[in-house]
Amino acid sequence: MFRHYLDLEYPIAAAQLVFTMLGMGAALRPGDFLHLLRAPRALVTGIVYQLVAVPLLAAAWVFLFPLDAGLAVGLFILAAVPGGSLSNVFTWLGGGNVPLSISLTAVLTLGALGTTPLLLSLLTAGALPGLVMPVGRMLAEIVLLLLLPLAAGMSLQRRFPGAAPRLARLFLRGGLVLVGVVVVGALGSGRIRVDAYGWLGPLVLIGFCHAALFGGELAARLAGLGHREQFAIGIEAAARNGNLALLLAVSLLRSAPEPVAAGAVFAILYYGGTALVTGLLAVPIYRARARRVDARAARPPFVTPG
Repeated sequence: MFRHYLDLEYPIAAAQLVFTMLGMGAALRPGDFLHLLRAPRALVTGIVYQLVAVPLLAAAWVFLFPLDAGLAVGLFILAAVPGGSLSNVFTWLGGGNVPLSISLTAVLTLGALGTTPLLLSLLTAGALPGLVMPVGRMLAEIVLLLLLPLAAGMSLQRRFPGAAPRLARLFLRGGLVLVGVVVVGALGSGRIRVDAYGWLGPLVLIGFCHAALFGGELAARLAGLGHREQFAIGIEAAARNGNLALLLAVSLLRSAPEPVAAGAVFAILYYGGTALVTGLLAVPIYRARARRVDARAARPPFVTPG
């Protein structure tokens, strides 16, 4: 049943993103994004956290824990790539700031053409030379899978405002079904052996994912941002761009010893599953928190009798 899953994984993931962006676009207006330009603190906070704090966190993790060399390289690659588009799905599901999440994904992915080689060079002390970024594929994914479906959804919202909410729900549910297909396919195909590196490696990767999530939330809170922005920035940091990380690992580690290359690929694949589970678990927690915060904000102030 799962024999051909690996051949279908990328098309399924791409279709999931298209459906999700169509649904989000049908529920958003241009003014939602213009607000980020008028008040850019949230966008700047998310960018700085991704480009400075996440790589420093990865360096600290490798320093603190005796990781296999391949796992360490994989973790460095993950820290150097931008957040993935799945963060947009989790942000929407968790009641976060969706325009902020989409903007962070687009800006950081475009910026990765310059920032990822620089960060990888710093993290590995120049031990991974010859990095060639897949510019064409990155730009194609941003335009075809992110921006065009989003614009199409927003066009539907403008032209058919009465039907837009129903269309948004339909597209988003379709995207969620495809997320489920990816989860079941990844588990059923056995694409990764969880016990291949003992217990320490997986625990360190899980810890890094959670630290990136909670660290992003803390950074947003210190910047004076609301709970919706906190979740968007945190989940953007936790859900790395695994497809780009795998492309870079294959490109960079062609001449590396087999154990190093295999360890890096294991780290990237295992982290992808970890981020998926972490996001799915975080969604109901943050939705409940958002309801509590909104309920407190709507409560009339207590006035003592005069």
